[in-house]
Amino acid sequence: MGNLNCKYCKNYKEDKNEVLISNNLIDNNLNLNEKENSIDNNLNSSGKNEIFSSENNNNNKSFSTSLKSKQKIPFKSQEEREFENNILKYGKLTTENIETIIKEKNPNFDINILTTNNNKTNENLISLPPIKFTNDQIYFGEWNKEYKKDGFGINISKDGSVYRGFWSKDFINKEGIFMDKNGNYYKGELKDGLAEGKGELYIKNKFKFKGEFRNDKPNGNGIEENYVENTIYEGNFENGIKNGFGKMKILNENVVYEGEFLNGNFEGKGKMIFNDGREYEGEFKDNKINGKGKFIFPNGEKYVGDYVNGEKCGKGKYFWNDEKYYEGFWVNNKPHGKGFYYFKGKKIGGIFRFGKIIQKNNENL
Repeated sequence: MGNLNCKYCKNYKEDKNEVLISNNLIDNNLNLNEKENSIDNNLNSSGKNEIFSSENNNNNKSFSTSLKSKQKIPFKSQEEREFENNILKYGKLTTENIETIIKEKNPNFDINILTTNNNKTNENLISLPPIKFTNDQIYFGEWNKEYKKDGFGINISKDGSVYRGFWSKDFINKEGIFMDKNGNYYKGELKDGLAEGKGELYIKNKFKFKGEFRNDKPNGNGIEENYVENTIYEGNFENGIKNGFGKMKILNENVVYEGEFLNGNFEGKGKMIFNDGREYEGEFKDNKINGKGKFIFPNGEKYVGDYVNGEKCGKGKYFWNDEKYYEGFWVNNKPHGKGFYYFKGKKIGGIFRFGKIIQKNNENL
């Protein structure tokens, strides 16, 4: 059989020899009664249907009813006999059994979404009762003539992971929900066993992402709630990484950044608003203020110039107001090197050392 390849979810690997569908069960020329009678070859000595016991199938007539005749339809291959024998050995499940098994193995899975697709997704497919395989997986849904899961179905793995949704030749496809026993899940669009299109991915105590997927990873626009970093990000992703334009709120610091991202970091042009009302607009690198920018303080003061790793460093101007400002060089947030103070039309120039003037002069910068 195929597998579920969703990287974020869980790989299903089924034994190729575990089970095959009987051709006579999916022969389009058989009517419902003939399909029921085709199982007659596998009755036990008591004459009861081993897929569903008569006591349990009253509410499951769409899948199985008590046999009405002893008509025998020959097996067409060894594969059919193996399939029927596996049903006898591992079957005998009901919808109620399925719900009980899921509650035991995966209490996080919402039983309310287990209602099966009442209408066949394709007239060439056949719906069968729940079947348990030799690898302890359980499948309840539709099959095709190539003995593969196809159409709509529910799959329960040995470790308690549950997938409910659509299949195509043994691969999860089109749309569905996968949840492991820890409550981690992916729900949304799928293609060939991978997340593809719009979907939602949740990893317990780590993050939740809702948006666009391609090749099993977030690609395109989306929203990520990161429980480890305590952030909310809305913007562009490339191969699961924040890249391009986006907006992030750092919740525990009440800081908002809006701008360019590279490899998950603030990188390029952006704007940051701090919880005390300060605002910076300019260049970022490696998640820090780096390059040229403008910093505005709540009291109206501002700095326009160069930054290195979040500190004023290089050439810049600091304005207390329109009549008072410093223009010159900076190191570690302090005037350092040549600079001038301007105050009410007066100009005081000189050499500064970590904020203190050590030599006065009137040279131009």
